[in-house]
Amino acid sequence: EICLKLGKPKKTIFYCKSVFELDPENIKATYRYGKALRILQDFDRARNYLTKAYKMQPNNKEILAEIEKLDE
Repeated sequence: EICLKLGKPKKTIFYCKSVFELDPENIKATYRYGKALRILQDFDRARNYLTKAYKMQPNNKEILAEIEKLDE
């Protein structure tokens, strides 16, 4: 989260990949990976990760808001 707030989406992706090695279904890493991809304008891959995160936690307003940003 800190890397995203500091405007470092590539570093966020690096750390998320490390988390996926230990826990491929980690919801926070999935969400942050998708958010970082959106910032990098990799919209198709971002949608895949954010949709996956949303399916894991359909009541998460943060994830839904990020998907809505993709739709804009």
